[in-house]
Amino acid sequence: MWADGAQKPEFAGVNEDFEHCPTTNSSCAVNLEQVLNKRILLMAKYFDVIIIGGGLNGLSAAWQLSRLSNLSIGLLDQFEIGHQRGSSHGMSRILRSTYPDPDLIHLMSVVLQREWPELEKACGQKLVHQTAGCLFGPDDGLFDSYAQAVSEAGADIDLLSEKQATRRFPAFNFKGLSALADNSAGLIDAMQTIQVLKRLAEENGVQMIENIAVKAIEVNTDPIVIDTAKESYHAQYLIVANGAWADRLVPELSSHLKVVRQTVGYYAVDEKVVCTPRHFPVWVYLGMNENDVFYGLPEFRRPGLKAAKHLTEVDGNNPDILVEANAEDLEPVTSLLRQRLKLPIQSLLSCETCLYTMTPDHNFIIDNHPHNPNVVIGAGFSGHGFKFGPLTGRLLAELVLKQTTSIDIFNRMRGKFALPVKDGIL
Repeated sequence: MWADGAQKPEFAGVNEDFEHCPTTNSSCAVNLEQVLNKRILLMAKYFDVIIIGGGLNGLSAAWQLSRLSNLSIGLLDQFEIGHQRGSSHGMSRILRSTYPDPDLIHLMSVVLQREWPELEKACGQKLVHQTAGCLFGPDDGLFDSYAQAVSEAGADIDLLSEKQATRRFPAFNFKGLSALADNSAGLIDAMQTIQVLKRLAEENGVQMIENIAVKAIEVNTDPIVIDTAKESYHAQYLIVANGAWADRLVPELSSHLKVVRQTVGYYAVDEKVVCTPRHFPVWVYLGMNENDVFYGLPEFRRPGLKAAKHLTEVDGNNPDILVEANAEDLEPVTSLLRQRLKLPIQSLLSCETCLYTMTPDHNFIIDNHPHNPNVVIGAGFSGHGFKFGPLTGRLLAELVLKQTTSIDIFNRMRGKFALPVKDGIL
């Protein structure tokens, strides 16, 4: 199926074969069949829409596009979908409304009230498990900006005194700290979300093409050309959502994106303590600055409490270099847990790594390419993008089709998520 208004690509050599093979000449029958097969093979490389990247945002965009249109959609990923090399793997993620920016809090209301419920309804599975949610830290650090923003935005939170926080979250030591309870909090079943989005997209006709690395894109051609290590693809529309590798295809972003490797630990506590989502909160410790933030989640699909430091202000990493998780990197996490968690930490059970792709202001890039509005880029999700996933997919899908979205809140704040453009040049 060709996109509306799209011109079918011409394939050199194929049309000429037809012109020089008279239909009255029976000797051309075999040749004609070969030409037809050649044409079919070449046309298989064309999709109305191609999505580069099979992580959360690429899969979400594929599902949303397949709901919103009848276009042919191909999704390309350099690895197998569900791989452990990027930002979308792992068992769980935090869902919360609390942010230091009222705009993001309002955007989260759309995610909570519309997007996650719609995805759960579509797949018939529970993806968000309600938990208690606690954010805490010293008043003279980051905590104050979060508390002010949630109050301004009217988020469903409770500001807590030290005594109230201890009563509500008895597993933590709040001495000398302020705290709030985020009543919208939850735990996202991350692994199941990836599997569900892939299944729903495939059921709607999206073709998943795995283990194929995209080397370059040509956005100023019609159709758009996507060059891979194996062959070239053509499309009328293109979504770039390949996470830590985004600047390889949009080199102008290299000075704006920084890949930061994270190490996540899974900790054993006293076996008598129940640490499931119904009994243990998701939590965030907000320290003195952006590089003094820690977070944790209940035990879910993997033994141990999950905890990590939210690293942002460090040197960048090369996503092509595989690095094994190192327990020594978790020493600051273990130290904080021993200081602020009343539960006895018995041991570090396991650890893993994942990648953040950071922007300078930690806001996402969700925008049409300035040289071709049929190209949309989703990048720089800065370690907090998973919770927005179903909405991000909708935004990418709608922007590539009509250069605007049905989400008024997003439309009003589009500048926050715009590509870095100087003097009209990306």
